[in-house]
Amino acid sequence: MTAWARFAAKVSKVPHPNGCHMWIGSLTSTGYGKFRDENGRLVMAHRWIWEYARGPIPDGMVIDHFAGRCRRRDCVRLSHLAVVTPGENNRRGWAIRRFRQAQQLRPASPLRRP
Repeated sequence: MTAWARFAAKVSKVPHPNGCHMWIGSLTSTGYGKFRDENGRLVMAHRWIWEYARGPIPDGMVIDHFAGRCRRRDCVRLSHLAVVTPGENNRRGWAIRRFRQAQQLRPASPLRRP
């Protein structure tokens, strides 16, 4: 079986509400998909699909689960991934964490159900 066929077998066929392609294979302890490539090396699924479809990730760059769509570590949809600097990846991560904290701290509206 080809690496692509093994990879595709580990992606959910069930539509996700925000359009993510969810990894249903093994996960790391931090929630990233993991996959054995054609050489038997353990690689992160989102990095593998990027390199398979778009080529090598430039030195000093990382793949970010953002691209304006999601922050799910188990998403492998190319349009939800972006090549960014580590600093930009950290800034985006902090921004979304601050937003989520603000949402949790905001008082409940009388028009919203708790």
